[in-house]
Amino acid sequence: MQGEAGFGVLERVWTRPAAEVVTLLGGDPDDPARGVVPAVASADLTLRLVPDQKADTVMAQLRTWVAEQIRDGFEYELTTSPTNQDPYVTPPDHPALASLEDAMSRTLQRPAYRIRNGGGAPAALLAEVLGAPALFFGTGLPEDHWHDSDEKVEVQALVQGAETLAYLLEDLPRRLRA
Repeated sequence: MQGEAGFGVLERVWTRPAAEVVTLLGGDPDDPARGVVPAVASADLTLRLVPDQKADTVMAQLRTWVAEQIRDGFEYELTTSPTNQDPYVTPPDHPALASLEDAMSRTLQRPAYRIRNGGGAPAALLAEVLGAPALFFGTGLPEDHWHDSDEKVEVQALVQGAETLAYLLEDLPRRLRA
């Protein structure tokens, strides 16, 4: 990871496993607030897996952990998404990744930094079926809050994404032949 200020957070977010509470609901929002523990509550989690972890194994570990935390007399239901995917990392020495890095640097006119994708895309399955690496490159900024209630997008960022793709497609055949 780069030694520049602020990259320590990216290292934690994208290179280590994590469980993130996305939604936590409990109580009755229509009644007056009371200082009691609600009888029913729910939570939505996202899990960020890293290489050497398997989605099915992590889901089984989560089920075991939750079962161990619940006391007698309490009921719970744990459901998991059927779209859980194993983690994926583009091979760091693949020429397509170097070509993408150069294309982004050319577009942005500054060095591009490699980070891991924290999303749940089926990249591992896609790479396996196609026999080719999956490449990810961002077209947004963290402050755009993509997938949030106040999401926005900068048109300039989308234009830069298209420019990056054009540079990538121009350079990629040369890199793959070499």
